[in-house]
Amino acid sequence: MYNAFLQHSYRYMKILALSKLQQFLEETAVPKADTVNELKHLFHTIKPLSMVLDSEETVRHSILEADALLMAGVFDKEKLMPYFRSAVRDFSRPESLFGDSVKLSSLLRAFGGFVREISRMSSKHVELYVPRNSFCVNKKAAAALFVIFTNTIYNSIIHGIEPPIERALLSKTKISQIKFDIFEKKEYLYIVQTDDGRGFDFSQIPVERKSFYSGQGMKSIFMEVQKMQGKIEIQAKRGSCTIIKIKLKKDIINAG
Repeated sequence: MYNAFLQHSYRYMKILALSKLQQFLEETAVPKADTVNELKHLFHTIKPLSMVLDSEETVRHSILEADALLMAGVFDKEKLMPYFRSAVRDFSRPESLFGDSVKLSSLLRAFGGFVREISRMSSKHVELYVPRNSFCVNKKAAAALFVIFTNTIYNSIIHGIEPPIERALLSKTKISQIKFDIFEKKEYLYIVQTDDGRGFDFSQIPVERKSFYSGQGMKSIFMEVQKMQGKIEIQAKRGSCTIIKIKLKKDIINAG
């Protein structure tokens, strides 16, 4: 059974998608660019969560189709609306599902089942390591970090970590790792995600893998980091690992 926090967080994201959908419907014949971008951002984030958490195949299909159309630049309301309505039909009233204070380590641990299921779907064996840490973030920061971790964890598994056969040829362990470190330094909080995958040469990323680094996945991550007035840095050691470092001001994200 999946962590209740992850279920609630996913519900929160679908409520945001419904809210943005309502705005999309109320706008003129040509929706504003900001509305379209936010819709792309939301549906691209809930897509991998839907694969794991939605029990209804029709809902999963609708989210996948809506995301595919948005990514292809199709903004025709008549084509999009059936998918949107199906995807969020059982979420009719906005409500916040994040508490006023969320322990960061608990937020990360909530992704344990998500990691196992996405690993299984991709025929990989990935383990998630989260340190003990008592730092608590506020509601807005928790929502933003939820989006960030959904994208970074999913893409590490799908695009960064090698299949078992490739790892064996490279004399790597069969079980791969996604590890988080959390530490404070003066007025900043640092969150560091490291995987032991292939690393990325950004100048030679194949077209089929560019969606994360130059497309909606990365845009979503940068958008949420910017909301918290933070900074993000990605370091790739080819054949060894990818390191994602997020730097945030404690006075902006702190629950206290």
